[in-house]
Amino acid sequence: MKLKPLICICISAVYCQAQGTIDNSKLAVLLERGRQTHSDAVIVIQNDRVLAEEYYGKPKGAVYIASAGKSLTALAIGKLLDQGKIKSLDQPVSDFYPEWLQGNKKLITIRMLLNHTSGIQNVPNASVEIERKIPPVNAIKLALAAELSDPPGTNFSYNNKAVALLGGIIERASGKRMDVFFEEAFYRPMNIRQFDWVRDEDGNPAAYGAFRLEPMGFAKFGLLMLNHGRFQGKQILSSSFVEEVVKPGQLFGACGLLWWLYPKSSTSVIDSEKFARMRKDNVREDFLKRIQPLENVVFDSSGAYAEAMGRVLGKDWSSQVAEALKQVNYPLRKRVFSDEIIGYYASGFRGNYLLVMPKEKLVAVRVVRNEADYNWDTDGFADFLQLAASLAGHAVDLPPVQ
Repeated sequence: MKLKPLICICISAVYCQAQGTIDNSKLAVLLERGRQTHSDAVIVIQNDRVLAEEYYGKPKGAVYIASAGKSLTALAIGKLLDQGKIKSLDQPVSDFYPEWLQGNKKLITIRMLLNHTSGIQNVPNASVEIERKIPPVNAIKLALAAELSDPPGTNFSYNNKAVALLGGIIERASGKRMDVFFEEAFYRPMNIRQFDWVRDEDGNPAAYGAFRLEPMGFAKFGLLMLNHGRFQGKQILSSSFVEEVVKPGQLFGACGLLWWLYPKSSTSVIDSEKFARMRKDNVREDFLKRIQPLENVVFDSSGAYAEAMGRVLGKDWSSQVAEALKQVNYPLRKRVFSDEIIGYYASGFRGNYLLVMPKEKLVAVRVVRNEADYNWDTDGFADFLQLAASLAGHAVDLPPVQ
């Protein structure tokens, strides 16, 4: 496999039609949306050929990809599994941290850390707990000391501390700190040279959000997944692990092992069950009364949802939702997905994405730096996944995840 850009210039990007499968007008829309949302890079690759690589006049260096890096952390676990340094995904965490050989913590497995079902007490917003200061606190220690809010394996809850603990397991299993192991296992054989790490107060790479990575390097991981663990003729990761990582999760079908799944269709709803749960959890009653008209209304797109929320809460509805739900472990609306999965993706705060569409041999990346002029109302590029998937004839509307 060899990346080979086509020589075809438009909108100051390299792009061209490949085997009649890409609509150039849709590609132009995607690239223009990238410009409008102040993206640092948008990259599209199909059939191992670069169709678009746009940097909008910005540096090509490493970009912090936030929680999209969780998906790369999962691949490090897979590499250790391939090497026999981890026995199985269902190996107890207590094999690496014997202090967990007590109570229900002894039931927690590596798989549960990967699919967000460990039951570790959780604050989903990293800025509230882990990142309350810079550099971040040592989230491995936080995870080890945390109580359990649910019996292991019984509830899905997006959990930064649980993913941070994977960084500790990587070090204990490999005998090398996570960054050293990852560079040897992936960056060097994939010729990725521009990268850096976000580290905690003790110097550990923050596995839940550690990666600063050049945009094309990020795209290379999409190619690695697309080609069943192979990159430019080298088997970097076993095909069996690549298959395992994108299977629907134990308790939440839209998530594999730290990779989000892209279904053929999707709807969302704020149902009566969610309203009852919010009241039980003491979400502010004035907020609940204002959104009451939307109870059990089914939305077939994020645009329809945003329009409805704007009607009942006003222009700043998203910040009001974040404020009202900041102390609970779940989103406002419930998503309902079709059983057919047509792709998978990594997703990070501020709108950092890596989308892989296997059937169409398509990889798409969008990254954005955390600059002072970042516009929280517009620069998240919430429709990136939908526009990128539309290049291959799909347009499932998915809300961003973290």
